[in-house]
Amino acid sequence: MVIKTHGPGISPGLTAIFSVSCGLMVANLYYAQALIGEIAPALGLHGAVAGLVVTTTQLGYGAGLFFVVSLADRVENKRSS
Repeated sequence: MVIKTHGPGISPGLTAIFSVSCGLMVANLYYAQALIGEIAPALGLHGAVAGLVVTTTQLGYGAGLFFVVSLADRVENKRSS
């Protein structure tokens, strides 16, 4: 039996967990689009206002991506030893 050891960094299992969790977070933004017709009356919202809520969350997600990605370009992520 051969046991593979991984060098420094993230293991493949942890990478898979991060990928699935990221996908689920993004999916939650888009699930609301399909369900907004059911959710709006339950909350007492007009259809246009409910649509605006969904749009705002997606714009916020996009802005977050923009700022996090640009932050990664500005900040060095390696520690000096």
